[in-house]
Amino acid sequence: MTSANTFYDGPQLTLGVGTWLLIGSVCLSTPAGSAATGSAKLWNGTTVAASGGGSDANYTSGQDTTALVGIAVIAAGTETWKVSCACDIAGKLILAAATINGAGNNASTLVAVKIV
Repeated sequence: MTSANTFYDGPQLTLGVGTWLLIGSVCLSTPAGSAATGSAKLWNGTTVAASGGGSDANYTSGQDTTALVGIAVIAAGTETWKVSCACDIAGKLILAAATINGAGNNASTLVAVKIV
């Protein structure tokens, strides 16, 4: 995320008509020597279903994960839902794989389960 306080898109899905349970998580990293606070929102570009954030102020460099859960109701057509993140400093990253003891490209995800 090259600019501070600007939202950047992370994982996303395009969904069709229905009611969907959305479960997302993002793992953010902080540049060495920086304390930072990040935030995330689960949204379709207009409607925010969930938001949250975290701080890694206690690390000289590190990573933090934010989990989000929301419901999307799509009446017609398709919608793209995504997790977007911002940080109060430039240079933070949305990680595909955790940098510390990573277990594959699953550190930032978005899953949708159709309810109705």
